[in-house]
Amino acid sequence: MRRLLPDWSGYPLVRIVDPGEKRPYLHRQFQALFSLLEKHVLIQTCRHQGSDQREQIFAGITLPAETDIWIRDFHPVGIQDVETGRTDYLAFRYDPKYLEKERRPNSVAVNKRLIINPEYSDLVIDGGNIVHDGMGQIIMTERVLSDNNLSAAQLKTALSEYFEVRRLFIIPEEPGDITGHADGSVQILNPETIAINRYHRESDVQRTYRLKVANIIGRHFSAVTIPCEQPLEISGDGFQSAWGNRLNWLRWHEKILFPAFGNQRDAETSEILNRYHLTTIPVSIEAFELYTHFGGSMHCITAPYWPTL
Repeated sequence: MRRLLPDWSGYPLVRIVDPGEKRPYLHRQFQALFSLLEKHVLIQTCRHQGSDQREQIFAGITLPAETDIWIRDFHPVGIQDVETGRTDYLAFRYDPKYLEKERRPNSVAVNKRLIINPEYSDLVIDGGNIVHDGMGQIIMTERVLSDNNLSAAQLKTALSEYFEVRRLFIIPEEPGDITGHADGSVQILNPETIAINRYHRESDVQRTYRLKVANIIGRHFSAVTIPCEQPLEISGDGFQSAWGNRLNWLRWHEKILFPAFGNQRDAETSEILNRYHLTTIPVSIEAFELYTHFGGSMHCITAPYWPTL
């Protein structure tokens, strides 16, 4: 039996992509964010091919030039054999319909740069749409069904060829999120507890969506809500702003580095998470704000990695 490895399972490294010439306007914020992250996690930087004249001495990973910064979505996922302890990586097909074809990198070429000899699946799944507890409970949005033209039962069967799927929860896509990802709406704190995004002064649409999600997964999890700000009316590259979303955090072991926005709800978030014996590190909006204007946040721009696999 094999299981997906959750972010808190002991990965020694977190990977992040230097925006380089792909998104030069993010360079200053990348430096600020990197300086903050390296105080709390071990980081490996990935750079774009040809983006640095010192590439010959660069010890990190070099990615094809067309690869974007949202590494969570195209990075292979870790799976572990429960009996032997052997851990491998599984690469899904990265073919998001929300990107024009010329902006979709060759996922096989990218995966070869990231992982030596990963397994390959033809299922179209972005990493941002896989929220799980490492014990076979997996949450995804309806986008995965339409991307693969499968029913929920068929998808569960297909995923079970690679790892254990005890329960597969299919939730609606958040209104306005063209990526259809789950990681901005829910996160798993432990196998019994789910965290759900709750917007400050939420609209009727937002409240209806939150209650739908809670109804689907609440029968098997104890749910807590994480206070989030209303997103800004900003659309970078056509993507809804992720500004205000505290739930789109980086989990590394028992640390949670969450987006902070300089008000009392930052402290409320820390208080909620501390109840679950988690160490919280608020990441000031000044370190990553420009990233959010293009639709992503801390979870989107990071991926856990185990170099000894």
